[in-house]
Amino acid sequence: MDAQQNTLEIKNLTVEYVVDDEVVHAVTGVNITIPAGKTFGLVGETGAGKTTTALSILNLLPLPAGRIVSGEIFVNGQDVFKLSPKQLRAMRGSQVAMVFQDPMSSLNPIKTVGEQIAEGMKIHRGVSDKEALRQATNMLEMVGISGANISVSHTMAASAFSRGGLLFTYASMCSPPVSSSPSSRNFTLTGSLPWVLKRLSTALIWI
Repeated sequence: MDAQQNTLEIKNLTVEYVVDDEVVHAVTGVNITIPAGKTFGLVGETGAGKTTTALSILNLLPLPAGRIVSGEIFVNGQDVFKLSPKQLRAMRGSQVAMVFQDPMSSLNPIKTVGEQIAEGMKIHRGVSDKEALRQATNMLEMVGISGANISVSHTMAASAFSRGGLLFTYASMCSPPVSSSPSSRNFTLTGSLPWVLKRLSTALIWI
């Protein structure tokens, strides 16, 4: 398959960091292809280049230390390294996003989960407040969280934080919008996430 047929395609990616005049070879010759609806596991010891690979997809390497030496990255057929700054801002959050290790840090404790998911929809898809909240409610129900008015608090289960963090990114990326939710409320990341990815026609790199 070519880049137009995959959600993500990385070709021969090589990344270096220059620190105190020393060159650190962070990533060398990485090739990854992920079709829509699929999950890819990126495994390696600390310092192996997993995070650097993920940041390269977003074209967010720390500057001036980080630099792309060679390679290409395509997101939905778009060459990431040839996009303008404006095009990159439009792509981030609407087509590709990162969920960081601590899901609690992805959510604002003074806003409901539904409000935060809806905010991403309004920014990236231009829907009304009412429509954004309706779609946010559907997405929460998809992963077994009832009601968009649930607050982010330390009493909320850690697994629910993980779901919310994932939804926060998926909310602005899924196209077409989710219009219905499954009957099962027994959502688990390992058991139900493949269904969600297929439903949203997106892909996931699990680091």
